[in-house]
This record gives sequence, structure tokens and C-alpha cells, in this order.
Amino acid sequence: DIASPLRSAVDAVRDATSYLLDADTSEVMAGATSYQEMLGTLAGGYGLARQALAAEPQAGEDEWMAAKVATTRFYATHVLPSVHGFTPGVFGGSEMVFAVGEEFLGAVP
Repeated sequence: DIASPLRSAVDAVRDATSYLLDADTSEVMAGATSYQEMLGTLAGGYGLARQALAAEPQAGEDEWMAAKVATTRFYATHVLPSVHGFTPGVFGGSEMVFAVGEEFLGAVP
């Protein structure tokens, strides 16, 4: 089933989006990379789902189309759930990001 993992990923991205829209700048900066990973993973799932919908009617007769559907099912079960793994980075706050002062980020003196 492709729809269930896709729906779940959309919900997670919506929650993250709502949080970041209301967060202060430091929170947004701290969660930006994880948020972008979420969006990219979701976009991949969305694109593949559209492809699978178009291919499915011919998948029984055409191996290429069947492979498109199979690829989407793989992504939906093995890759798309990783969206949820990025949520701690979005909601984790900025304390750890800014815990190390600038003077410690350079080369050893």
C-alpha cells in the first residue's frame, strides 16, 4: 500500500511546517536541514506515487510499468518512513546547535 505511508509522511511534514512557521529564527535555523530532508523524501514519494498511478493500469501486461509500481512500493515501505526520523531534528530546539561558541569552531590555535 502506497497511500498509507504517503499520508503519514504528509502529516509529519505538515506538523513540522506548522511548528516552523510559529518558531523563532534560531529554532527555524536549527531545524532547517532536517526539514529539508523531510521535504525531499516526501517529494520523492509523491513523484513516484504519481508515476505508479499512471503505470498501474498497464502493469499486468508491461514489465516496465510493473517495475515502476514495484519501485514505488519499495520507496513507500523502505524510504518514505524515514520522514519520521527527521522530526526530532525539526522539533529539537536550538540549544544544542548554539551550545558551542564561535571561538571553538575554527582550527586548533
